[in-house]
Amino acid sequence: MREPPALSTFGPVSRPAAVPGAKATLFLSLAMSLMGIGGIVSAYGLLTVPAAELTPIEMVPGSADVTRAMMAAMSASPVMKALAVANLLVSGLLVVASVVLSARRPSAIWWARQALFANVLYTVAHAVGNVWFGHEHPEIVEAMATLGRGSEPLPEGMPTLAIFAVSSSCGALILLGIYTVMIRVTGRADVRGFVGREAAEN
Repeated sequence: MREPPALSTFGPVSRPAAVPGAKATLFLSLAMSLMGIGGIVSAYGLLTVPAAELTPIEMVPGSADVTRAMMAAMSASPVMKALAVANLLVSGLLVVASVVLSARRPSAIWWARQALFANVLYTVAHAVGNVWFGHEHPEIVEAMATLGRGSEPLPEGMPTLAIFAVSSSCGALILLGIYTVMIRVTGRADVRGFVGREAAEN
């Protein structure tokens, strides 16, 4: 006669990852936490670490000096410092929302959406700030544009500021795409159902 399946000492073994919405909620919470911590570290470094003490990774010969000069100019700019403070705040919101989402509190979805929308606004503001910074410091933009070309001058009439603006916009568009996907995940019925069910149980 076949023996009945063994039961766990602590009752039936649960599989929370198999619940609809559980994996999406876990990945969303993890992504928000990682992005938030990265933003906090970046903003805190710009606000507190003197540019002279920075040791940039020199991936291209001569890039360390240019990067250090750029960081020094950013540290001295009231606009870029204000953006760094904003980054600190919106990144902190991501971390808080991630914790609330992991705990599956009743307000978790609300916190997640507010944090993501705040980071969307910051990303747009940061892209605009980068273009403004490039306009105010054309010598840094020129130095960055010549990296990797050695002593060869740039082609006559090359719009280096436009190239700098496009590269900054591309980075912002990638982030905006990521945030858009994350916002859509918070609106999924299975994620809302999973968080709501766990919140009711808690």
